Amino acid sequence: NNSAWRIDEEFGREMLAGVNPLIIRLLKEFPPASKLDPNVYGNQNSTITEAHIRDNLEGFTINQ
Repeated sequence: NNSAWRIDEEFGREMLAGVNPLIIRLLKEFPPASKLDPNVYGNQNSTITEAHIRDNLEGFTINQ
């Protein structure tokens, strides 16, 4: 499937398993916003919510 990377989970898996996982950067806004043209690339709004990541924040909040 040539567009599987568009799914958040698959994109994350590919980034971690990819050639250069060091390009992963600190998330500075939540939910992440894309600057890609939705007319060209489709809906780029993230479906990740605080509920999805809350258990991995180790006591921190989204704003921290």
